Amino acid sequence: MNSKRFFTVFIVYCCVLLAATAVYGGYSLSPTSTTAGGGTWGSILRITGSVNGSNVTFTVSKQSGTFGSSGTMYLKVGTYEPWGVDRDSRPVSQGASSVSFTHDLSDYSGYPKNFYGRYESSQGGYAWVGPITVSYTDSTPSFSWSSPPSGSTQTGSFIVSGTASDSDAIERVTIALVDSNGTSRNIVAYQDSTPSSTSRFINTS
Repeated sequence: MNSKRFFTVFIVYCCVLLAATAVYGGYSLSPTSTTAGGGTWGSILRITGSVNGSNVTFTVSKQSGTFGSSGTMYLKVGTYEPWGVDRDSRPVSQGASSVSFTHDLSDYSGYPKNFYGRYESSQGGYAWVGPITVSYTDSTPSFSWSSPPSGSTQTGSFIVSGTASDSDAIERVTIALVDSNGTSRNIVAYQDSTPSSTSRFINTS
């Protein structure tokens, strides 16, 4: 959802205004569940995924019934083939119906990535399922000043105004300041109540 909202930032500083940035990013899965796969016994598995922040949980389960033999389940990246990267592995007990993996996506870069489940039976044979594609979007909403001019020198209390796009996605606005001694400082303009001489304020109404 794109929207235009008026941001007012109230700052108490003797400074030179340098910049403001809005930060947002997130991981997404597509699809969140699939039975596409194959192997020794055909398509017998399902993989589902859910993401919370940078943490993803993949669950690989039998489409019906339980595993008839013990074995090992692998969470693989890139391909389900044996030479694919093993991101994690879990033992599978005979009679179990599913295995889950939890993974911190921020530990790695280079998205999008394709994730697969691969089951190898201790009795011989294998099954695979996937992929679920994990993507990362670094969507930084734009923020443009209307007053005072960026880079201008301000003394005492002043109000900074601008227009932000995609304001629903903004997590924080960071303002970079330099004082008369050349010392730089980054401050965060928080969502707050009413501007005062000791607070910084963003009005999204």
